[in-house]
Amino acid sequence: MSQHVGKIAGDRRRRHPIRGARSATKRYYSNVRNILLALVFYLAAGADLTAQSVRGVVFEENTETPIAGAMVVLIDVNEGPVDRALTNVAGDFQTSADHPGRYRIRVDRIGYASLTTDTFDVGVQGAVRRIEVPIEPVRLRGLDVSGGRRCEVRPEDGRVTARVWAEARKSLEAAAWTQSTGVYRYTLLHYVRDLDRDGERIMKEEREFIRGSVEAPFQSLRGDELAARGFVYTQPDSGTFYYAPDAEAFLSDAFLDTHCLQLRSVRDGSLGLGFQPIEGRDLPEIEGVLWLNLETAVLERLEFSYVNVPGIRNLDGPGGEVSFTRLPDGTWIVRDWWIRMPLLDRVLGQVRRVGYRDEGGVAWRVTDRTGTTVLEASTATITGSVMDSIRMVPVEDVTVRVGGTGEVGDPRPDGSFLLPGLAGGLHRLVVRHALLDTLGLPAPAVLVNTVLGEMVHVTLRVPTLADALSAVCGPARRQTSPLLGRVVGPDGLPRAEASVKLGWLAETRFAPNRIAIPAGPDGHAEKEWTFVQEGEFMTVQTQTDPRGIFLLCGVPHGSSLRLDVWIGDGLPQSSSPVVQAGAGVALIIVEIDEGR
Repeated sequence: MSQHVGKIAGDRRRRHPIRGARSATKRYYSNVRNILLALVFYLAAGADLTAQSVRGVVFEENTETPIAGAMVVLIDVNEGPVDRALTNVAGDFQTSADHPGRYRIRVDRIGYASLTTDTFDVGVQGAVRRIEVPIEPVRLRGLDVSGGRRCEVRPEDGRVTARVWAEARKSLEAAAWTQSTGVYRYTLLHYVRDLDRDGERIMKEEREFIRGSVEAPFQSLRGDELAARGFVYTQPDSGTFYYAPDAEAFLSDAFLDTHCLQLRSVRDGSLGLGFQPIEGRDLPEIEGVLWLNLETAVLERLEFSYVNVPGIRNLDGPGGEVSFTRLPDGTWIVRDWWIRMPLLDRVLGQVRRVGYRDEGGVAWRVTDRTGTTVLEASTATITGSVMDSIRMVPVEDVTVRVGGTGEVGDPRPDGSFLLPGLAGGLHRLVVRHALLDTLGLPAPAVLVNTVLGEMVHVTLRVPTLADALSAVCGPARRQTSPLLGRVVGPDGLPRAEASVKLGWLAETRFAPNRIAIPAGPDGHAEKEWTFVQEGEFMTVQTQTDPRGIFLLCGVPHGSSLRLDVWIGDGLPQSSSPVVQAGAGVALIIVEIDEGR
């Protein structure tokens, strides 16, 4: 009777056999490794970062927008990768050269064409590069799938299969890099389910949380080990072990040289890139599909099944799935995984399948080095960056608020923000800026749809004064502009209940919106303009609110305006000369002398 065991990341333990099957998990880290990893980061932090380091910034051509989450690969003269790093939200990166010499940089951005720079010199003091990347989206929708029907080992550049593999490779390399750097720690939900012979009904289920400094939610054997002995390995005294490839194993030369790739059909908005062992390879192997989102070219999941396994050649079902997700700064992890194995027993002298065992795990909670939770399976997370109106970061005096929840994200110095622990569904994000708060203006909202256990990435822009006024007044009428004012005293503090009167020649029948004061925190605005026709003049009058604010949503272009402001009765304490109203937002700060 055979015993079958799934192989995963986690802690090492033995379980009692259950109807001919035994399960085990393995902890893929050690105290020694943790000490060495900490030492590496300590030495790196104290080292001279200019010595043979290659650092710089990556941004979009023409728009000057920083590119976050792009993989920057440093390449030597022999076309070999030397080092790699992901750009942060400001587009910054830093890599290390082995020695002074001539190098190139390749920038891989998921969903966009890659760019390789010209050769440049790296001296003893390193080098700084500013890399412009053209915006060339990769189009997966509409690809001729029939053009990649032949299964190819390392398909040549230019072929349609090679184009799709290049996109899948970007996500896999980001996941392998994330795992190798150890930037996150995980709380894992590990489960084992025994199912009936049809694999439909759960007969027994065990769950446990694996807490502590787990460095990866899923790890496999090295690619060369899998290539040498296969993905299903039997030990007479321990049972049968089933393995699945992680990103690093899938990218290994050993795996790529023993498997061929071919395009599959489109399904549920995803394009399939199939893989299978090369002809003549009779070791226990896997075949399956990498599924990429048609719109974004993001690798979503890896499905596989076992082939060439002794004793289960005619049995359907054994296989598994690995799902990927993106975290802040372009990092990628395995979000969840599972392996399905047959439960075998000897019946009337023959080994038969009596059921299935599913063994898998979920990255239940992911925290960064500071202990901040960045993702949790039971909640949704929004992350991204905030830029100013000309798409530059960082931005000061800014907060990101989630409407109706009270959740506030304070962007870091690099402009990035994180909003974990949200309910799933539609959320209204508002970028608040100190200037808009001072002027009492609400910011336009951005709607973001979230899903439990997933992270949504957004890029937000600090609203301009024109954006905020448009949110208050609505679209501007033709040939009109809004006029916003704030009344302050000599001490610079706002003056409430100040009377404001505006007048212009009534050459048209235009009547502005009655909104006089932007809505306060409660969403209600009490004050409106009073309209009076005075001979040839149209005049409007109101009072300022506690913030000293008044607003006229539309003034006809070319109008000659007069502004009078006073407190209480008597003559105006501040009067403006006649000014010409032109296109664009007008902001007036009026200082009044209360002693007059």
